[in-house]
Amino acid sequence: MALHHLADALHTAPMRSWLHEDGRRCVGFAMVFDDWLEAVHPGCRHGDFAQAPASARVEARVLAAVDADLRVYRAIRTRGAQAPSITTWASPPPRIRNTRITTGLSRLMNLARFL
Repeated sequence: MALHHLADALHTAPMRSWLHEDGRRCVGFAMVFDDWLEAVHPGCRHGDFAQAPASARVEARVLAAVDADLRVYRAIRTRGAQAPSITTWASPPPRIRNTRITTGLSRLMNLARFL
């Protein structure tokens, strides 16, 4: 995953130097991506969604972010919507906390804080 490769790159001297140049302070990391949404049902497994009919999927743009206090933010705007739905967690539930995106963003934030 690209986020984990970026986290590995933060360990290099040029990146550490850039992060703190001129008094910079990293306040968070975010990622924006397009996704297909569908209601998750009990027993749903990774890959089940690919088999769903097109009428059951909703196209969306998603912003996921983690700030310096490790709060997690998610904004989802479905195609045609006027405004996104925004969710913030000080302590996200496991189904959010354990995703690759959230763990990657959290890893980046932790590295930036302690480099």
